[in-house]
Amino acid sequence: MARHGAESAPLEVTEGPQTPNEDVVVLDLTRVVSIPEGSKRTNGASEAACRQVDAKLIAMEDERKRRDYRQLSEAGADEVEELVLSENELSSLPGTVVRLFGTSSTLAALILDNNCFEQIPAELGVRSIFRELWVLSLRENRIQSLPADLAERLPELRFLDLSGNFLRHIPQELEKLKSLEKLVLDRNQLRHVPGLPASSLVELSVVANPLEQLPSAVCSCGRLERLALAHCNLLDMPDSASFPKMVVLNLSWNKLSELPGCLRNCSELKRLDLSHNALQSLPDWFASSFPNLAELYLDSNQLVRLPDDFGTLTNLKKLSLVRNPELCALPVSFRHLRLDEFDYEYGNLKQEGHLPHTYVQKALDPVFGQEIADENARSHHRDSQEELRKSKREIVITRARKTNTRRMRPFGCQQM
Repeated sequence: MARHGAESAPLEVTEGPQTPNEDVVVLDLTRVVSIPEGSKRTNGASEAACRQVDAKLIAMEDERKRRDYRQLSEAGADEVEELVLSENELSSLPGTVVRLFGTSSTLAALILDNNCFEQIPAELGVRSIFRELWVLSLRENRIQSLPADLAERLPELRFLDLSGNFLRHIPQELEKLKSLEKLVLDRNQLRHVPGLPASSLVELSVVANPLEQLPSAVCSCGRLERLALAHCNLLDMPDSASFPKMVVLNLSWNKLSELPGCLRNCSELKRLDLSHNALQSLPDWFASSFPNLAELYLDSNQLVRLPDDFGTLTNLKKLSLVRNPELCALPVSFRHLRLDEFDYEYGNLKQEGHLPHTYVQKALDPVFGQEIADENARSHHRDSQEELRKSKREIVITRARKTNTRRMRPFGCQQM
């Protein structure tokens, strides 16, 4: 997706990736408004932003009609599958956006990140406006609550991103979003999550919320493949939780003193992040429970020992043990690992003969241990954001395949 960082950048539609039947038409109107710095984040600024977006779209529509005998409704706005209106100081949807795209059967994704919305836009789902959306992103806004009728208004929603808002609670009715597959609620103020669509949800991220305990609604989501619970002050996870399809699990930056027993059945797990907790040991069932584990992060814990059969994790390729000052010895089986990357602090581990034979050694002076732990955290954040972008794009591509839209000349190819 094209991103334009300055007001002078051209407006354009992009298509990608370029493979048969997988081109996505994106109309990117990021930062097309110009609001004086002192006037930003005010009602007047939002109204001015709406007028500027309206003016841009009207100018694009007029230019299109001059260049092409076909009407816009035949070969313009109806082509757009992803509409981006980020960073425009908006608190409501501009009228021209609703008029041109509101009833489009092609538009799959609406991106409204970094604006001033205090609620889900009132126009969404009302009188069939944007009712066919599959992807909705409202990252970094001011939303404090969700409407109870969201499922009725947007019944086709697959991907919802509300990270970086002021949400304090989630309505029970959210469980009625029967098509929702991916939900992102990072960096809000949630203490409880009473309702989730357990039958459809495969990816959930609630990073940096003061949960303290895992919500029962999460425990019932047996189809989850990716779950991020970092920075949630978790002390434990209930035994009733069951995640048999879990592939990626992030429990970093919590207060876990032992590995939750409910993870014992996560046999499909490939990436596990337990860094920045208070673990002193791993349970004896650890290695036998995670036969597919490829990446394991145990930085900044209080580990004293690893299980004797740790070396039976034959698929493990990346391991980080940085900043575990009490971990002075490794089990004999450790030498059987075939790691591609191993991070640890030089001097702590006395039994160097037990190190695996093949790995990229990153033995570190303790002074630099925190730097590696911090870099691991940054790397995980980047990976998570990239995975979200890929997920969103995959959903839009799936929608394009389903609608079997015929590609014509894209709308708004130049600065107006």
